[in-house]
Amino acid sequence: MKRVFAHIGFSFGVTLFVLNVFDAEFALYAAVALGGIFACSMLYPKLRHGVSLPLCAGSALFACLLFLYAYNAVVLPQLALNGKTADCMFYLTNLGETSSNGYVYTANTTAVNISGVPQNIHIKLYYNDQIPAAGYQIMRGQLRFHSCGDSGYSSYGAWGKEIFLNANLKSYDPTYTFLNPFMRKILKLRYEIGTAFMTQVGGDEGALAVGMLIGDKSNLSPDLVNAFRITGTAHLTAVSGLHLGAVTGVFRFVFDKLYVSKKLSAPVLLVIIAFYCALSGFSKSVLRAGIMLAILLVGEMFKSRADSLNSLGLALFILCLNPFAVCDISTLLTTVSILAIIAVYPLIVNSKAFKSFKKTLRKHSKSEVAYRLSGFVIRIAELLLLSFTIVLCDLPVMVVFFGGFSAVGIVINVVIVLLGTVSVVATMFTALPLISGVLPLPFSLAVKAVNGLIIGITARAAKLPFAYITLGKNFIIIIGAVLVFIGAGVLISKSAAKKAAVVSVAALAVFIAVFSVYDSRCSHILVTKNGAAAVCTADKITVTNVHTDYDYYRIKSYITARNGNIDALVNCNKYYTKRFEDAFTCGEKISKNDALTAQVGEITFATGSSASGNIVLCGDTLYTSEGATELDDDTVITVSGSTYSVEVYTPSVLT
Repeated sequence: MKRVFAHIGFSFGVTLFVLNVFDAEFALYAAVALGGIFACSMLYPKLRHGVSLPLCAGSALFACLLFLYAYNAVVLPQLALNGKTADCMFYLTNLGETSSNGYVYTANTTAVNISGVPQNIHIKLYYNDQIPAAGYQIMRGQLRFHSCGDSGYSSYGAWGKEIFLNANLKSYDPTYTFLNPFMRKILKLRYEIGTAFMTQVGGDEGALAVGMLIGDKSNLSPDLVNAFRITGTAHLTAVSGLHLGAVTGVFRFVFDKLYVSKKLSAPVLLVIIAFYCALSGFSKSVLRAGIMLAILLVGEMFKSRADSLNSLGLALFILCLNPFAVCDISTLLTTVSILAIIAVYPLIVNSKAFKSFKKTLRKHSKSEVAYRLSGFVIRIAELLLLSFTIVLCDLPVMVVFFGGFSAVGIVINVVIVLLGTVSVVATMFTALPLISGVLPLPFSLAVKAVNGLIIGITARAAKLPFAYITLGKNFIIIIGAVLVFIGAGVLISKSAAKKAAVVSVAALAVFIAVFSVYDSRCSHILVTKNGAAAVCTADKITVTNVHTDYDYYRIKSYITARNGNIDALVNCNKYYTKRFEDAFTCGEKISKNDALTAQVGEITFATGSSASGNIVLCGDTLYTSEGATELDDDTVITVSGSTYSVEVYTPSVLT
C-alpha cells in the first residue's frame, strides 16, 4: 500500500485533536469503539487485505491509549498541585518576556516540597520584576501553582509544550549550581543575538530580526504584533519551515556551487538543522520542519526520493508522540498549509479552467516582450492561487481558534513571504558579525531596510477595510457541513468530489462576502459575565466597568479581533485603564463612577441601577425586551438598526 506513514500520521493526529477537545472519559469510550473496529477489520479478509481500515483504526486506537496513559500518568499528578503553594528548587530555561503584570518565563522545577507530587515539572513562571539569574541556574523560591487549562484545547497550546501548570513566584534566592552546559551556551547565544540586533539595528526592525532568527518576540511593539495578526503574517516571527528552509537553502546553494556531493553535504545540513532547532528554543514549528527536512536529506543520502505526504505523516506522528502537541496552533496551521500545497494546490493549477487561462494568455502574446510579460502574470496568478488555497484550507482552524481570518493576507503573503526569506538570509549572515561586535554598515542597513519594508507594508495593509474578517462561532457548523459534502462526493467518485469542492468553495466565498458586508454595518456589544462591557459601533469603541483580569483579557481579545482602538474608558479601574493604554490607542478616560448611556444604531444601551434604555446592564444582570438574564457566560449583542440578537461569546485564543 502507498503512503503508509501518511495513513498512520494523519489518523493518529486527527484522533488526538478530537481527544484534546473532549476529555479522558471520552478517550476511554473511543478506545473501546476503535478496538472493536480494528478487531473486525483484522477478522474479515476483504477489510484486512484493503490495509487502509486496519491501519487507520490501529493508529487511532494507539492514539487513544497513548492519550489515556499521558493524561493519567503525567497530567493528573501535576494538576494535584493546582492552588497549592510550595517551596521549590527551579531554574529558568528561556530569556523571559514582558507581560502586563511583569515578566513571564519558562522554568523547570528540580524539587517541590510537597510529598506525593511530581518533582521535575515544566512550568510557566510569572514574576513582578525581571529575574537577574542566569539561565539553568538553580534557585530556591516559593511558588503558587495554578492550572493553565482543563484540556489540551482550552490550554491554548500550553499542554502541547508540556506545561500543565502556571506558577507565581513569591520570592527567590539564587544558588551557585548550574545545569546543562550545552543549553546554557545556546541560551547565552540567543541573548547575545537579541542584544546585538536591538543595539545595532534597534526599533521594530531589530525586534523583527530577532523574532525571525530565534523566535523571540518579546521586543516587538504591541501595534506591530496586532498588525501581523490582522494581516495573517504572524508566521514571520514564529520560527518555522520558512526560516529553516531559507537557512538550509543558502547552505545547500553554497555546497552545490562548490560541487560538494549530496552524500557529503546532507550530514552537514543535518547538523545545521539540529543547531538551528536548538537556537530557536526547539519550538514545535521548527521541529516539525526540521523532521521533514531531515527525512528528505536522509532519503538523498540513500538515493531514495521521499514522498511529501509520507514525510508529513511521519513528522506528524513523531511530534504527536506528545499526545497534546496537536493542539498547538502552529502545528495545526503548518500541517494544514503543507497539505494544501501538496494535495489541493496541484488540483487547482492543473484544472481545465486555469490551463485555459494560461493558454489564452500565451495565445495573445504576439511579441517577445508580451510573451515574457504573460509568463510573469501567470506566475503571479499561481502565487495568488497558492496563497488563496492555503488561507482557504486554514479557514476551519482559524475560525475554531481565532473566530475569523485575514482576508488581506491572501494577497499580502505573496510579497511578505518573499521579503521574509530575504530578511532571514540577511539576518543570518549579519548575526555572527554582530555578536563579535564588528558590523559593516551595509549589513545593518540591509536588515533595517528589508524589515522596514515588511513593517511598512504590514502596517498599511492592517488598516484596510475588511483586513480581518470576524466570523460567528456557528460558522464552524457551516465548515463541517462543507467537509461532509465534499466527503460524500469522494465516496461517490472523483468527478463528484471535484464538483462538490467547486460548489463548496463558491458557496463559502459568497457567504463570507455577504456576512462581512452585513457584519460591517452592525454594531456589537460585548458583555462579560462580571458586568464589564465594550460597545463597538462603526465610528467609536467605548469600554466600561473593567475591574478584574478576566474582564480585561476578554475585552482586550474582542477589541483586538475587531481591529479597533478605544475612544472612551468609563468607570474602569485605574490599573486596567493603564493596561488598556499600553495595549491600544485610547481617547477619553472617565474614572469616576459614572453610568454609561450609548446610542447603538436605534438601540439605547445603558449601565447602572437607575439607567433606562432598550438594553440595560446592572451588575451581572442584563435587561432586554425579553426580560432579565443573569450573565453566566460572556455575551455578544449584535445590533442592526432597531433590531438586535444576543448570543454567547466564545473568546479568541489571541488573548
